[in-house]
Amino acid sequence: MALNKDLLELLLEGTAELLVERIQSGEATPADISNALRMLKDNDISVIVKDSDALSELNSKLAKRRINKPKLDDAEEVDSKDQVYR
Repeated sequence: MALNKDLLELLLEGTAELLVERIQSGEATPADISNALRMLKDNDISVIVKDSDALSELNSKLAKRRINKPKLDDAEEVDSKDQVYR
């Protein structure tokens, strides 16, 4: 049975609406967010994100994580399996 274009559009639209509702309500799981991103990618949908408070906050948090991440040069080998970071 071949799916017609209208049915596929309804399925895509319904899935998108459900994912948006979950994300906006704060109830989205990591899998929901991953599925939303995959759906955008699979349909060649891209956007230019304007600078916002939420985006700036996320960028700041990621930058702090990169700064605080231990470097491999700082590792001192304790034994063959464990490493200690200073």
